[in-house]
Amino acid sequence: MSTNEQNPQQPEQKQNKKRQYLIAVIATLAVSAVAAGSYYALSFAKELEEKANESQEQFVGDPEVSSQLLTECQKSAERIADSQSLDQIITEYKRYADNCRSVYVVVEKESFVRNEGMYPDLVVDIAFLAAKTDKSKAMDVLNFAKGLEPWEYYMGPVICESRGVVEAYIEAFQSTTERRCLKKTEDSAQLIAALKSKNFSLLPQTLKEGEVVWVGLPDSEVGCPEKMSDIMNLVTRLTSGSDVEFEENQSENAESSGLTFIYKTKSDDKMILEFSESDSCLQLGAVLVPDLQP
Repeated sequence: MSTNEQNPQQPEQKQNKKRQYLIAVIATLAVSAVAAGSYYALSFAKELEEKANESQEQFVGDPEVSSQLLTECQKSAERIADSQSLDQIITEYKRYADNCRSVYVVVEKESFVRNEGMYPDLVVDIAFLAAKTDKSKAMDVLNFAKGLEPWEYYMGPVICESRGVVEAYIEAFQSTTERRCLKKTEDSAQLIAALKSKNFSLLPQTLKEGEVVWVGLPDSEVGCPEKMSDIMNLVTRLTSGSDVEFEENQSENAESSGLTFIYKTKSDDKMILEFSESDSCLQLGAVLVPDLQP
């Protein structure tokens, strides 16, 4: 989540600015997608140019209707942020999520929801809140969102196709894998040994409940969260073959809290695994694939 600005703009001003920004980002990603090639794991790279046109039509349509919808969705998001009742939050979300599917909202106050995003994106925040007391309600609201018409899930400079993101969170919350805390100073040798032998069973064990992993391009913000089951298939496929070697990437920053591992052949890199520290435990954060070919 982004932090609130010291001199925040009015919500409507920020919405107008972000609408223009989203359209520009979609167009940029369309070019990036062509350059990178198609790849099933990057579900956001589909019909981006068409989505940009659709978004522009939505945002420059009937001003009265658009203004009314923006106001209704903004107020609904604020009610969700203010509410102390989980049931009321879920009811409010279900009431507005479909109609507000293409509306960008800004929540200025500190709350359990993100500060900005598309209205239906709030489902992830609601799911994390619900999972603290009743996981069945978390699954209910996620499955509800999965059944909506797809929308553009906002992740800062990246826009992802909503269904793939929601499915990744559904799988993450359904997982029965018990988390295993691997300390960087104490357990990194064990992790390295497993990864060097291409034993990836530890990967899902590093994740906290509900956490998802990013799949994307190295040195780029292009990427999206993906299901762990798909990631396991991906890493197994990319590292198959006796010519694929394992290498630990030594960070130039001695204070870096994460670890990075590279699988490569003599000619090119095949895959990069990035681990960060969460609650003092190593956690898989991203799988980066230089060659995004199917």
